Amino acid sequence: FGVHVIQTFLSEEISEETQIMGRSARQGDPGSFSMILSSLDLEKFGIKEKELKIMKSTEKYYDVLDKKRKAYFDDKYRTTIQHVEQIEDDHDKAMEFLSKLKQVPAVYDDPHSKLMASSTSTMLKNDIKDFLTLRNQCPMLEAPVTSRTLVLMDATGSMTCCINKTKNAVKTMFTRAFEIMAMKNITSKSFEVQFAVYRNYNASHGELLQYSGWE
Repeated sequence: FGVHVIQTFLSEEISEETQIMGRSARQGDPGSFSMILSSLDLEKFGIKEKELKIMKSTEKYYDVLDKKRKAYFDDKYRTTIQHVEQIEDDHDKAMEFLSKLKQVPAVYDDPHSKLMASSTSTMLKNDIKDFLTLRNQCPMLEAPVTSRTLVLMDATGSMTCCINKTKNAVKTMFTRAFEIMAMKNITSKSFEVQFAVYRNYNASHGELLQYSGWE
């Protein structure tokens, strides 16, 4: 009855899904295709408990999946375009910075030339200083942009002695994060964290890697 292909993830692009589906029938042979998806893997597409209930009640699984996939792709595309534009702007500023570096005058013996060079050098140095200061500033986090931090912990047997240090480090991280958010008037909804632990290789499949949701 031909090949049956099971896709275990939702493709970000429909073209990829079409290619995977096409593996089920080659040269006119019969075939079939289906998806088995994990609800956790669907989180990145904005598919959560509410959407899962809608799919179950309406039985329109693919319609919801495809709609969310397209929204995710559109958002990712806009982000990519913004990133490219930012890179272009950064490149132009970097080239201007390099040009100013090359214009820093040498030291002259002639007093008049030395005075002119000193004045020009001061202006260039100020421009260079401003560029470097701006480039080394930490980006500001503004709501509703969400910052996600993944905390990966070594829970193998050899690291048991470090569990208390880990707890203290996590506590310090949270304390410091909330202090910064309060200082910068950043809403707590802009910060999410996920914890993941990995254990010895002889651990069972379900315990080898465990992780929480984003909270």
